[in-house]
Amino acid sequence: MDKEIAEAIVVLKEKGIAVAVDPSERYSDLYVATLPNGVQYEFRAAGILKLKADGKLSAAGLEEAHSKSEL
Repeated sequence: MDKEIAEAIVVLKEKGIAVAVDPSERYSDLYVATLPNGVQYEFRAAGILKLKADGKLSAAGLEEAHSKSEL
């Protein structure tokens, strides 16, 4: 699973989306994605895997999933 998450993060970074592990260091499976416009989304490892499976690793995919509270 870690390899799949790493691959998904690479895809997001290639699209200009910065991804970092939980800055509070409380959760090892919590990530923060920062879009080029500065908007940030927090998501769990399962959320990024769902985006990957759905072919939605993009700013639009993050925004859509966040609006549906799927992350």
